[in-house]
Amino acid sequence: MTGYDSIGSAHVYTELIQKSKFIVYLAPVQSAEDARDMLAALRKEHYTATHICSATRLGQHPVREQSSDDGEPAGTAGRPMLHVLQQQGLTDIAAAIVRYFGGIKLGAGGLIRAYGGTLARALESASLIRYTPHHRYLVRIPYDLLGRLENDWQQRPYRVADRAFAADVTLTVDVPSVLAADFVPALTDLTAARSVITDEGEHLLALPRPNAK
Repeated sequence: MTGYDSIGSAHVYTELIQKSKFIVYLAPVQSAEDARDMLAALRKEHYTATHICSATRLGQHPVREQSSDDGEPAGTAGRPMLHVLQQQGLTDIAAAIVRYFGGIKLGAGGLIRAYGGTLARALESASLIRYTPHHRYLVRIPYDLLGRLENDWQQRPYRVADRAFAADVTLTVDVPSVLAADFVPALTDLTAARSVITDEGEHLLALPRPNAK
């Protein structure tokens, strides 16, 4: 299982450049249909806009890409937007920029900088996430081991997703897949073999992307 970077939730960013208004819309998407629905909604909302340009990246190995200049000079809008998403290594994301023309022509270079730049700045304030492979374990222990276990796990990049209290304590814990091979033997040793451990399999856990704003 391979991790990847994306956006966690929809985000809107607005900037004024040479009297033209650029409104950036970002959203997580799972399919080309999701991206088309997003664009259709924007065209309905911004029916008086001069242009609604877009770029989308979907999936992994390979990543499927699409971009549109929507009437801007070829290569001045969709392609710069797509380049920003590529540079950021983002996928399962749709980006659209609504432009309301302000009367001042930007020229090809100015358009490239405007579309690419506004998207890059929008991403700086968006909630970017990293889907990271983790193994999920159910760990059942006697109550007297709970404090020792939680103290040990505070030093490690484990995430306790749930705690269930009955005759014993059952902890649901997510362990980075790169550390999974050592998890069971280390826990067996820590608890003197008094733990019952069930591997629930691997999944992708969404975490804030490092260094992302």
